[in-house]
Amino acid sequence: GHLWLSQSVRNWTKPGTNIPKFRRTVGIQTKAFQHGPGPQEALSTPQYYRGFLMAKCFLVLEDGTIMEGTGFGSMENTSGEVVFSTGMTGYQEGLTDPSFRGQILTMSYPLIGNYGVNLKDNESEKVQVSGFVVRELCDSPTDVYGGKDLDSFLRENGIPGIAGVDTRSLIIKIRNAG
Repeated sequence: GHLWLSQSVRNWTKPGTNIPKFRRTVGIQTKAFQHGPGPQEALSTPQYYRGFLMAKCFLVLEDGTIMEGTGFGSMENTSGEVVFSTGMTGYQEGLTDPSFRGQILTMSYPLIGNYGVNLKDNESEKVQVSGFVVRELCDSPTDVYGGKDLDSFLRENGIPGIAGVDTRSLIIKIRNAG
């Protein structure tokens, strides 16, 4: 499905607003909702990853489905078409592949980031996706490839990610409903 996060989703944070009618909309919302419909809980128990405070993050699909996870990378809101990759490796190549420009890439393999990121494996000169969805983010990549961790790489490139999402159910939903 197509992903969109704009004023409609941000309006949820204003008291008295209703859930907007989605027109093929989806988005990653990285700030906890304070008022209105949808998830009501704020960040209750702080979570840290490599010394950085991690925010609750929400993936909002066009059919109204809201998937909660933990944000990593850039703490920005984003929008784009949700797509998926079934590869067990190649997350860095997917992130920098021009064919994924402006899309939110979901990885089907459950553990992502275990071999880190290095500049020689980029498919282009910059990250092309507008967001990244994973089941589990590896917080201690191997030193074999001499790269950096995925969280730092996405943060440096201004790309938000969400971890802790049931990517299997998300991919089935995308595959079946578009």
